[in-house]
Amino acid sequence: MKKKVEELETRKEEQNAIDASGGSCEEIKQFVKTWSAEVNEIMGKAKDLVIEDNKRAKTTGSYWTLLNLKPRHQQRTYVALKDDNINLVGLRGMAGVGKTTLVREVSNKQVKEEKLFNEVVIAIVMQSPDLIRIQGEIADKLVLKLDKETLSGRADLLGARLSKEKNQKILVILDDIWKKLDLDEIGIPCNGCKVVVTSRNRDILSCEMGTQKGFVLNELPQEEAWSLFEKMVGDSLKDQNLQSISTEVSKECAGLPLGLVTVAKALKNKNETEWKDALQQLRQPSSNNRTKMQEVIYSSIQLNYDNLENPGVTKSFFLLCAHEMNPGIDYTDLLKYCFGLQLFHCISTLEETRIKMDALVQSLKDSCLLLDGPHTCQCVLMHNLVRDAAIFIASKAQTVLTMRSDGTVKWPGEVNMRMYTAISVHAMSIKEIPDTLECPNLRFFLSQSELTEFPREIGLLTHLRLLDLRNCTKLEVIPPNVLSGLIQLEELYVSISFTQWEIQGVYNERASLAELKHLSRLTTLEVHIPDANMLPKDIVFKNLKRYKISIGDVWDWTDKHENSRALTLKLSTSFQLESAIKMWLNGIEYLCLDELKGVESVIYELDVKGFQQLKHLHVQNNAEIKYIVNLRELVIADVIFPALEIFSLKKVTELEEMCCGQLPLTSFSNLTNLKVEQCDKLKFVFSLSMAKGLSQLQELEIRECNILGAIIIKEEGGTGIKDRYMILFPRLHHLVLHRLPKLMSFLSVSIINDAEEIIPECNHDFNMPVLQEQVEFPNLQTLKLSSIDLEEMQHNQHQARSSLELSNIQRFKNLTSLKMQGSGTLKYLLSSSTASSMGQLKYLVIEDCKVMEEARTQRKALILPCNLSSMKRFLVRLEDLHVVECGLEEIVALEDGAEAAARLVFPKVTLLMLKNMPKLKWFSRGLRTSKWPLLKVL
Repeated sequence: MKKKVEELETRKEEQNAIDASGGSCEEIKQFVKTWSAEVNEIMGKAKDLVIEDNKRAKTTGSYWTLLNLKPRHQQRTYVALKDDNINLVGLRGMAGVGKTTLVREVSNKQVKEEKLFNEVVIAIVMQSPDLIRIQGEIADKLVLKLDKETLSGRADLLGARLSKEKNQKILVILDDIWKKLDLDEIGIPCNGCKVVVTSRNRDILSCEMGTQKGFVLNELPQEEAWSLFEKMVGDSLKDQNLQSISTEVSKECAGLPLGLVTVAKALKNKNETEWKDALQQLRQPSSNNRTKMQEVIYSSIQLNYDNLENPGVTKSFFLLCAHEMNPGIDYTDLLKYCFGLQLFHCISTLEETRIKMDALVQSLKDSCLLLDGPHTCQCVLMHNLVRDAAIFIASKAQTVLTMRSDGTVKWPGEVNMRMYTAISVHAMSIKEIPDTLECPNLRFFLSQSELTEFPREIGLLTHLRLLDLRNCTKLEVIPPNVLSGLIQLEELYVSISFTQWEIQGVYNERASLAELKHLSRLTTLEVHIPDANMLPKDIVFKNLKRYKISIGDVWDWTDKHENSRALTLKLSTSFQLESAIKMWLNGIEYLCLDELKGVESVIYELDVKGFQQLKHLHVQNNAEIKYIVNLRELVIADVIFPALEIFSLKKVTELEEMCCGQLPLTSFSNLTNLKVEQCDKLKFVFSLSMAKGLSQLQELEIRECNILGAIIIKEEGGTGIKDRYMILFPRLHHLVLHRLPKLMSFLSVSIINDAEEIIPECNHDFNMPVLQEQVEFPNLQTLKLSSIDLEEMQHNQHQARSSLELSNIQRFKNLTSLKMQGSGTLKYLLSSSTASSMGQLKYLVIEDCKVMEEARTQRKALILPCNLSSMKRFLVRLEDLHVVECGLEEIVALEDGAEAAARLVFPKVTLLMLKNMPKLKWFSRGLRTSKWPLLKVL
């Protein structure tokens, strides 16, 4: 069969000639077309049989096809290809991450199968593009004869073919671009076809090629990486002795598909000893002897290294990053090394060095040789395999000694030590330094210190630019008049390593903060001041650009984003706000206000301009602040908190309102996260006008506010709520309401009684305020409701449920996780219409809801009477179901008269927990059977 198909393939070249001749206006006879159609039909049937045989025989293949990995990248690329407004798409990723494989898989599987394009052609570009060859590769796949000698003549023919007919859509993939490629010069029309280009460099795609849509392909998550590795190794892993070591080997590949596939193939059918040797090679690669396995991986990374722009400085900086062995490469450490090693010529200050370093870091990120650090902008990452390759390159290009892993340092001989310019020791124990450690060329040596007293001799280093004491955890004494001598110091990092500052006097035994007045060049300061009285009133830092300063007996930096200007305040008297503190509040990005005497309002009392650059605000443990913003008797022109992203309030016991008075438009417009906790005098969180401006809000948590009656309230004298189904927070994806005993509704038109409690003007129609029909949450993914004792609202319940069936369909369409805990008076959780709208729900947890019954029928069920079709929509993605300590008789109550023999399928549920439910009688009274194909834990 396979041979016959090959014969038909040969004959079919005449059909290809038909397509090619279209550009030459040759006449095609009708019988040829008829014959061609018959051949296509026969070949299609024959190929199906051959493909099926191949599937049965195949044991390995494309890892994308094999595991269907990265469907999100395939889908995003596919959507871009379908968009008629996008002609040029870019795909970026580091060496070996699978760019070529992905575009081929998309073109073969999704594009051809769905007939999105009539033709798909791929050309490999490489570092030195040969335009004649690229034209030839494209033409060959289009069965087009380029019978012109010149590049421009061939380009005309190719361009005519690619843009010949509007109904003949062609996809051109240009793989592995290293520099700008002139598409017109090749003959690829900008508007005549769709083009996908892949590269390791962001600037090549976005700046030089001008891609309209771009995607980044990252390494595989651990689970997917192991799945690929396991499949590629095959039956070898049936050996129980290899189970543990194989997972360790897989982890060392750090999610890089090229590494996973290469290592897996190298170890297939190998014994335990060979596996252990491979693991050792991956953890401690030899500088002198590389295995074939390492050659494959390193060569692709060497290619990136060889093609870096500004090769001298950029390559040196890249190799420097590789020798910082911590998982995250700290910016401050890099700054020390670059300045100390004089890596950048004609640069004399740390500030200039920082600017140059930032540019190089971005350049290496663009080339996929560095990665963004997790949760912080103050460090970058380097892939394990990239680091190993870089260390190998450094060992050849430079005289660098690198020692890592556990155990004691073993120093090389005296002769070898003389040649080293850098020594890097990581995760090893230095018992002693050799007596004859002679390194005349040494410029770089990594170390940390456990000194208890700062040496006075350091004060003689008058040219010192940076002093970092953060890792000196046992430091107790900094002698007086040492820091004041470091007159050229630009950056000082002390943090909590030293806090025993003394007030300036005649006979000081330790340093005072007054000494810092002599450091006129200081641009960066990190210091903890336990008592505000230690801070001189006349201290001024005119050049300070970055600081992390904590005043008071608190040092709790919860800021994961490492803002440049951060301040934590705990002050016993308001007059302490004078002096330098007021100056530091100007331009602040992160502000934590702990105990703060004498301040009732953050705006105006702390800043009259509305904190224009503040990104994170945390107010906690405060018994005097009544308002965050008080504009009741003030008019302010500036927008308030325009840059604020994260805002938290905890134990602000006298807080009455968050914002009092009319806010300027676009205030709080960038707020994404808000947490309010233990604010016992707060009656509501937002006014309606403020809530309407929070279009970026993504996470909202309200906890333990004893008199909170509503989340949102309409202002006095304001217009009524006209929108029946109001979308207030269009991007909200996470909502938590916990221990709010007086909560009556999410959105309220209300009055306040003598006890200062919110009383709705009319009863709401639904028992659960967050699910009431007035507010929609189209992007909500996680909803947690706990210990909310709701009053029974009997008003017009039946009518409300009828209307809910019409209004709930879109309100929770993206909800994936729902948790209800400790709501003792709640009658039921979901109506059938609400349940059927939750087609994305994966996790459902119900705990300690002891009443839970449907009021009208008295059937004690988690979900109200529903039909099978709505229930199936609810269950389609459900994975985990927890019901604990609830007074239920059944979980799902089907409608009366529902088919008794019906079978309910839970297609994705892997965990079912029903615990401490003494009244439970049925899972569902109307069902005889149920099916749980993926259930693992019961």
